[in-house]
Amino acid sequence: MIDFLRWPIHNSLTIYKGDCKYMSTNSELNNSDLLFNADVDLAHNAVDILADRQVSDIVLLDLTELSAFADYFVIGTVDNIRQARAVIDSLQKNLQISGSRIRPEGDPESGWVLMDTQDGLIIHLFSIDARHHYDLESLWSHAKEIVRVQ
Repeated sequence: MIDFLRWPIHNSLTIYKGDCKYMSTNSELNNSDLLFNADVDLAHNAVDILADRQVSDIVLLDLTELSAFADYFVIGTVDNIRQARAVIDSLQKNLQISGSRIRPEGDPESGWVLMDTQDGLIIHLFSIDARHHYDLESLWSHAKEIVRVQ
């Protein structure tokens, strides 16, 4: 998850992750800061996978201030059952490479598949009708929208 850590002078900790630099001036590292950054990277990776598989109306919601069971939702709409199965397979293969395991619940025939990464990210794949029926964006309207891919 973390590229490298460095303890400079004056007892502060600098964390480097890709191009990002995070600093902690306390002697104790705030684990929630590290988890937050790792979770958002995983969420962006999931968005990229969905976009590559032509999933439509992809939304990444930040639930960190609103929920204890998940930090992020990725919501997307699939056109048919075959596409849903291909997306599920792609997510499982690609996110497993990055160290996350996905547990899909539901099946494409029902119109809604929920995938829990157990890393603070839940991915929802909907049929068009099910997306309008359940309307998760309205239910979680106080969540910050980080990304929307039309």
